[in-house]
Amino acid sequence: MRLLKNYQIMWRKKELVQRKINDSLQGYNLSDTAKDIYIFAAAMHSTCITNIRHHNYFQDKSISTIKRAVGELKEHKLLIERHESFISEDQRVTWLSINERS
Repeated sequence: MRLLKNYQIMWRKKELVQRKINDSLQGYNLSDTAKDIYIFAAAMHSTCITNIRHHNYFQDKSISTIKRAVGELKEHKLLIERHESFISEDQRVTWLSINERS
């Protein structure tokens, strides 16, 4: 019975978080993956597609789905690209962070 109660509590928390995410991104018709990536990028302050792809939360998403969602966010100007050489020596890495002006 206790396990069932824990699931009820988790479900209510998940609903609350999803509602807050939807409220903060209202006006944008984003896929669920794009919403998740936006919140992930905001939490990490700066990330790249490789970091997203290798995070456990996104393990069931293909690289093309992730790239499509990142493109969706960039199209709405919610994510911006940065080529930060002090973060990585690899010039091919494009760092993504949320556009705080949007």
